[in-house]
Amino acid sequence: MSTVTLEIQNEKDLLLVLQLAERLGLKLIKKEVSKQNDLELAKHVAIIQKGIEMPKNKIQSMLTSIEADRNDRQLPMR
Repeated sequence: MSTVTLEIQNEKDLLLVLQLAERLGLKLIKKEVSKQNDLELAKHVAIIQKGIEMPKNKIQSMLTSIEADRNDRQLPMR
């Protein structure tokens, strides 16, 4: 079984492809892609760029814990 994804801009082309797929007996799964406007995109980018505020001692504590966890493990073939 193979899966193919098509991105079709023209509505007439989409109708042709759907007719062909129906004629060939193919299973179709249509997924609509939502388009974000520039304002929504800018809002999400701002949230990502802001990040989270975390005290440096909390970050250092997390890093120390992760390093200790990684050092404790005996990995095979090493």
